[in-house]
This record gives sequence, C-alpha cells and structure tokens, in this order.
Amino acid sequence: GPIVDNSAGLAEQANYSDEIRELADKLDSAGNTMKSISKGYAIGSAALTALALLFSFASVLAGRSGQKIDVIMQTIFNAGHPSYGAYFIGGVIIGAVIIALFVAMVIQAVTAAAGKLVDEIRRQFREKPGILEWKERPDYERAVQIVTYYALRRLIAPGILSILTPVIVVVAFGVGDPWRGASALGGLLIGSVASGLLLGLFQGNVGNTWDNAKKYIEAGNFGGKGTDTHKAAVVGDTVGDPLKDAAGPAINIMMKVMAVSSSVLIPFIIFGL
Repeated sequence: GPIVDNSAGLAEQANYSDEIRELADKLDSAGNTMKSISKGYAIGSAALTALALLFSFASVLAGRSGQKIDVIMQTIFNAGHPSYGAYFIGGVIIGAVIIALFVAMVIQAVTAAAGKLVDEIRRQFREKPGILEWKERPDYERAVQIVTYYALRRLIAPGILSILTPVIVVVAFGVGDPWRGASALGGLLIGSVASGLLLGLFQGNVGNTWDNAKKYIEAGNFGGKGTDTHKAAVVGDTVGDPLKDAAGPAINIMMKVMAVSSSVLIPFIIFGL
C-alpha cells in the first residue's frame, strides 16, 4: 500500500506520461483496499491484546489483594454490582470519551504540522521563484525537519494522556475505597477498547474510501478534475488521510498503553508500595 502510494506520487511529481500515471493510480487504489483490510486486522488484534491485558490487570489485583481472580472479575467488571456498578459505568463513559479526545489531539497535531509545512513551502516559492520553473532546488531538508519536529512535539500530550488517564481515574474515584477506583478503571479499559475498536475500523476504512473516490473522479468519472465534485473529493481525501494514517493506527497503541500502565502502575497505587 504505502509503496504504490509513493510510486503514484513520484510518477505525478516527475510528470510521467498519462499511461504510467493511470497504472500507478490503479495500483494505489488496490493498495488502499489492502491497507483497509490489513488495518482492520491490526485494530482487531490490538483490541484482543488490550482485552488480554485486562485479565492480566485483574490477575495482578488478585495477587496483591489475596483474593481469587473470579471474585475480582465479578467486582470490578460488574455493572450490576450494588456498591461498584455505578463506578464501572462511569469508567466506561470516560473510556469512550478519552478515545475521542485522543483522536482529536492527533488530528490537531497533523493539522498543525501541515500548516507549518504550507507556510514553509510558500516562503520558498516567494524567496526562490525559480523553483516553479525547475531552475532552483527546493530546500527539502527544511521541509522534512519542520514536519518531523511538529509531529513529534504535538504527540507528547496524547502520550501523556494515555499514561496518566488510568492513574487519574483511580485516584479520583478511589477516595475512601480503593475498589471504587479499581472498578472505575475496569470500566475505563472496557470503554476504551469498545470505542477504540469502532473508531479505528471506521477511520481506517473511510479514509481509504475517500482516497479511492478522489482517484475515481480524477479518472474522468462524475465530470473529472476541476469540477465541484472533484473539489469535494479532495476535501474528503484531506480529512481522510489523517484519519487512516495517523489517528486510526494511534488508537491501537493507546489501547495497549492504557492497559499496560494499568497492570504495572495501578496495583501499587491501590495497595501501596
């Protein structure tokens, strides 16, 4: 998928013949389909991994508290529990919301990096007008440096959110009774897996669908290039790219990071060092 995508971009940038570019676009469309399928498997495997880590979290709690694991499961993962059910449901809601917040932060990071890159490209066109006539060489290194810097810098906040959210939930809900915090955390992990699975599948598929729709119109369908239909497809592709290439894959990591941090950090917070 990424290989044929880059090949199509290079063919367009090098101004190859229409025949070569049409073949590259067909391969790119097939690659998008393959990416949609493979990303579905990836998000599914991430969800299964997070669920497995849920049982690991319960096992660690059982070992630290001296209770049986089935008792732990019926306590912290039970929406109908008379004492802790409300905390579990509250955790589920927070888990679903946190995934949406994480996606928004990732998309904002992509938008910020893209904006800085556009400013740099305009500056180079303004200071080196010969670039458009192939008489001057663009400063590629500066463009790559800007994208890398802002992409990494903007991912600090989502990373901190993934690690600290379980800790904050346990501390906030566990005042007076640590099992309230554990139950809320169980709901948080369940809610994040459910919401992350659905959002990840949606974003991976819809992003590639918009990309293929744009290519279909550029092939001459629905009026072809330059029409309002094509402009709308370009807007859809612009929105779909960060969904399928940034936010969707990042959800996989977030679900696993939250589950791992819960298994490693939370038992010590609940029962003390």
